[in-house]
Amino acid sequence: MNRLLVIVAALVSASILCMSCASQQGAATGGTSEAAGGPSAAAWRNGIKGQWTLHSIDKENFPTAYSVKTIFEEAPAECFVGSVWNLPNNGRGTITFNTEGTLCAPGAVRNIVWSIYNPGKDNGEPQFQFKKIYPGDKPSNVTAGYRLDMSYADEQQLTLRMPLELDGQVGYLVFNFERL
Repeated sequence: MNRLLVIVAALVSASILCMSCASQQGAATGGTSEAAGGPSAAAWRNGIKGQWTLHSIDKENFPTAYSVKTIFEEAPAECFVGSVWNLPNNGRGTITFNTEGTLCAPGAVRNIVWSIYNPGKDNGEPQFQFKKIYPGDKPSNVTAGYRLDMSYADEQQLTLRMPLELDGQVGYLVFNFERL
């Protein structure tokens, strides 16, 4: 039994290492599709399930005049910093808010259903997607949700990018997570 556990642990470690190398390659070359040698949707899912703390949100390609008032139709970006994202294997997760602030709600928990969107071979790259589930909602009845580009994942870090249309150009909010 112990030998079987060691073999399984070695395979999982090798899988994560391979995903990390592919993620780094994809991020460096601007793409992470399987055709470009990046991880598959299944590899992304296995790599990002678990608990993560959102430690920062950066802006990329944002004109200086732009600001973001709320994200995910929920709260200002600064209220999400420090939040804990629980992404279990069953896809029924939570976002727990921890930041104090005028429009923040520390201790609030938002139920979500998450998955990896797989556009299919040669149709784009997999994306992290989630939808908020309010009390009494059935996930199958909720049609609105969010998709974020997956830039990087390893055993300790996860980076997701939210594209935003800004006067004809695309800017990104970059979500930097650390594993708990």
